[in-house]
Amino acid sequence: MFGSPKDRLDFCRKEIHFETALLSDRTNAYLAAQSFLVIVYASSMANLNLVWGEFFTLVVPVLMAILGMVTSLRAWPGIKATYQIIDHWYFKQRNLVESNQVLTQAYDDTPSVRRTRVQPDALPKIPAVFITKPLDFQHALGVA
Repeated sequence: MFGSPKDRLDFCRKEIHFETALLSDRTNAYLAAQSFLVIVYASSMANLNLVWGEFFTLVVPVLMAILGMVTSLRAWPGIKATYQIIDHWYFKQRNLVESNQVLTQAYDDTPSVRRTRVQPDALPKIPAVFITKPLDFQHALGVA
């Protein structure tokens, strides 16, 4: 299916891009639905009709709040699943790049830096006066 490691890397990146777009679409749809529910909730709370306004103000906001919670509970599994798929594809991409030296050099944006222990001689010398002397804020502010 894949001719080279670059083809596999390109496939991983396309899948990540597709799943990220899907996550964006799902999140936008969820936020749009919540926005409309908030608009209906606020409008129902501002109802001033004398005939049926009290009943409307008592019933509709509660229904909108319940519908908002149900919408959140129904949207969460899809958003979470998409995020897990993106995380999985990032894991595959990272393993692919780390396992292939050519890909690491050609496609990895992070510099390859060896982690070394800092030698005490490499640290800057700070006079002990600045470390051990307590700060005198009254003297510094001119309030003595």
